[in-house]
Amino acid sequence: MNDAITWLCAYAFDRNINVTLDKLSFSTDVPSCMFGRSIIINTNWKNQNELPFIIAHEIGHVLNEDEGKLYYSTSTAHSKFETAANERAIDLLLEYCDHEDFLPNNYIDFMELYGIPRYVEEKVKKCFMRVQLEIHSGY
Repeated sequence: MNDAITWLCAYAFDRNINVTLDKLSFSTDVPSCMFGRSIIINTNWKNQNELPFIIAHEIGHVLNEDEGKLYYSTSTAHSKFETAANERAIDLLLEYCDHEDFLPNNYIDFMELYGIPRYVEEKVKKCFMRVQLEIHSGY
């Protein structure tokens, strides 16, 4: 998990995204926040296994240029921004796996390894299967 976090922070740095990892004392219920091209990750988050996904998700928001849009949008639009950030996070974690030349045996193991919540399981399944097809077809 720490290797994935280190890789994600370096990935962000290379794209001019500032990542601050901080053990926020005021809450274990707030995983992260974003300000422009800076994100703060609460390392005091109640489920430590979710940190790689949380970091990748917040990087996704920055790359998708969501800052400001989340606060002034309808619930439907907000849901679309969150879905897009989740998709970006999944792709980032799959890119990390490619970088490490290690892909878990199945998408469930992938989800457990990087703390990906069950509510994005269908999207993970599709992305994971796409990567497996690319590997087996020689791309």
